[in-house]
Amino acid sequence: MRYWGILTLLIGAAFLIRLHHLDTVNLRGDEAYNAVHWTKTPFSPAWMQMIQYEPNPGALITYWAWSQLTGKSEFALRYLPVLMNTFGLAVMVALARRLMGDWRLALLVGALWVGAPFLIWHAQDARQYALLTALTPLNFYLFLGALERKNRWWMYLLVQTFTIYLYYVELFWVAAQGVYVLILRRRDLFNQAVRVWLMMGVLLIPLFVQIYVVVFVGDYEATATSADVSALFTRFFPTLLFGDNTFPLWAGLMLVVGIIGGLCFSDWRGKWLVVAWIVIPLLLLTLVSIRANFFLPRYVVTVTPALLLAVVMIVAWLSRRRLMIPLITCALLAGIFSIEVRDYFVSDPPKAPDWVSLMDYLATRTTEHTLVVFGQPDPAIEYYFHGVGGLYLLPMDWYQGDWQAELDEFLQRYDAIFVAADPFTGQLRDYLTRHAQLIPGDALNLAQFRPWQVNPREIQHPLNIELAGVAILRGYTHLGDETILLYWEPLVQTEVDYSILLHLERAPGDVIALDHGVAGGVISTRVWQVGALYRDPVALNIPAGDYAIYVGMYPTGAAGDATRVRIDTYEP
Repeated sequence: MRYWGILTLLIGAAFLIRLHHLDTVNLRGDEAYNAVHWTKTPFSPAWMQMIQYEPNPGALITYWAWSQLTGKSEFALRYLPVLMNTFGLAVMVALARRLMGDWRLALLVGALWVGAPFLIWHAQDARQYALLTALTPLNFYLFLGALERKNRWWMYLLVQTFTIYLYYVELFWVAAQGVYVLILRRRDLFNQAVRVWLMMGVLLIPLFVQIYVVVFVGDYEATATSADVSALFTRFFPTLLFGDNTFPLWAGLMLVVGIIGGLCFSDWRGKWLVVAWIVIPLLLLTLVSIRANFFLPRYVVTVTPALLLAVVMIVAWLSRRRLMIPLITCALLAGIFSIEVRDYFVSDPPKAPDWVSLMDYLATRTTEHTLVVFGQPDPAIEYYFHGVGGLYLLPMDWYQGDWQAELDEFLQRYDAIFVAADPFTGQLRDYLTRHAQLIPGDALNLAQFRPWQVNPREIQHPLNIELAGVAILRGYTHLGDETILLYWEPLVQTEVDYSILLHLERAPGDVIALDHGVAGGVISTRVWQVGALYRDPVALNIPAGDYAIYVGMYPTGAAGDATRVRIDTYEP
């Protein structure tokens, strides 16, 4: 009964750690892709089109069903991985007890699971990887049970088949199970397993057909990196065991030799299953990645449970099963884990940008006549963007076409174009700087451009105030707290340049003067066209407060000749 109580405490601790700050950080690109695309109704036209390039139909159906129950918020989408990864702890304790026959050692494996950084990171990631951290150990548990009792194959068959539909790379772990059966040298068990795998192959025929369509018909290309054997020692093993780490090659080699060698020389009866669990998936991933960009630790995240189990097995064997040494070793490892976990929650860069702040900023500054352009095709943009204007994600081949003509068309169609700053939008921003009006005052790595030819519909507050017999103030527009746009219709071309008086008065005598030439002096009142409409943007870098807005015009250098006219009260 005491052991069940400890297991309950471990499960509760793992759940609370994985729940911590679950929706504090916005969804990263892959998570947002899931939220937008994996939640489509199964077998709908959009879903059928998507599975032509998305090779994980089980994950699509799972997340669709989950979203129907919980919605598509960050918390809801990540809560499923939290639950599954927490469930995986219980499964792994049961598997460890079956392999080692000792509740205490099995609970040590569970204690390491609680703080394992790589498991925590993926438990808070709305992808299928955390689901696998529960299902892969469960498959090994059911597989061992079927081998021992010889009549429990049906449960293993169903769960393992579903797991492969969830993520086809799970076939690597089926291969590990096959290697283990060969190591046992039991013909009767081998024949039974082969029959089950043949039935599994029949059940997987739809998946094999779909994978063929994705890879060979759809020209699917993975987006990771190609194989690098040295990275297995410098990046994969350190990351899988300790979190996001890199080791020198010699240190990585020592780590791998220590774990694999220690298992091979130990006297645990289940050691070859754990060795196959670790080695075979990594070997197959490396071989596959020679031909495809598929070489990332997250694709083999379920090697991490085997590494935790291996550490406990090796230390317990070396200490001749005296509990104190395994306890000390696990405590030291838990200390390393705690440093990594603290960095993850406190000091490491977040896994995604602050999309919510960016989109809230745009929501208050966009209209149906606004276009927002992003150079990076990040699915998070689609998930978080709720503006009323247009959204345009530049295609990768955009600059190979007649992009300048397309941009000119945008300037004719929209009143404003917001462009995000990233390397891919550099040429676009340069072109707009030369052919459109740059509006000051924007933030969050956004630049706003407006066509020089002003459409009167962009005036939010129409007016009809004649100033100094020179021009009519046709209105103004507030762009958040940063910028005000004044709109002038010239009455005459002046002999000398005129300046704009713009005063923001908080109290009598407390005045902020933002006098300026029209459009920052770019537009001269000596040559502007009578009857046209000119936009005059002014950046407002002022303290918070309530201000009365006064506007006037005067010959440049003769501010004392200006007559102020109050047009509004401004509350930034």
